[in-house]
Amino acid sequence: MDRATYDRMAEIDRDHWWFVARRGIIARLIERHRPKAGPLRILEVGAGTGSNLELLGRYGPVDAIEP
Repeated sequence: MDRATYDRMAEIDRDHWWFVARRGIIARLIERHRPKAGPLRILEVGAGTGSNLELLGRYGPVDAIEP
C-alpha cells in the first residue's frame, strides 16, 4: 500500500467520529461482559492500521493480524 494512503487511513481511523464512537462501544461491551478477575487475552483480526490496539491493550495482551 502507498505510504500516503496508509497514513491517511490511520488519521481517519484515529479521528473520525465513526471510529471513535465504535471504540467507545467496544469498550463498553468489554466492560460489561468480561470476567472481573485477571487480564484478557485478545486477538484482533483485521487490525487495519492498529487504531484499536491501544484500547484493547488496556484489558490485557493483544495479538493482531491483518490479512
